[in-house]
Amino acid sequence: MSDLISNLTVALVTLGFGWLVGNRLMVHWAIVQKRRELELSALHDFYRLYGEFFAVWKLWSYCRRSAALALEHPEETRWSLLERASASEGSLEAIFVKLASERKLSVYDIETLGRFGAWSGQVNWLTRLEKLSKIGPIWGQ
Repeated sequence: MSDLISNLTVALVTLGFGWLVGNRLMVHWAIVQKRRELELSALHDFYRLYGEFFAVWKLWSYCRRSAALALEHPEETRWSLLERASASEGSLEAIFVKLASERKLSVYDIETLGRFGAWSGQVNWLTRLEKLSKIGPIWGQ
């Protein structure tokens, strides 16, 4: 009888230990999967915003070239470019803050993130371009 109780105790302890370890592994795996999904979503948003940056850049370049040819652009076009640039810049900044707050970054990572953030400052970039162009201010002053 004592042999049966010791065998039953060993079986229950083994099952309990297996259940505990199995649950911990499943929770850990679920967290890893969720993090990966969020990272992929952020990466998708980053690519979309990066594409938006180049779209605004190309449109602005077209406006500059056509202004040199004395073609007129409605003020709404300039406002639209400014709105698109502002929206994508704000969204990029949100992604940068998310990266900086959720990850442990090395000094190199921080410098790279800062350089990219400065480079992608599209509103500032458009302001610099308009100073160089003959179109005048983008907001029609």
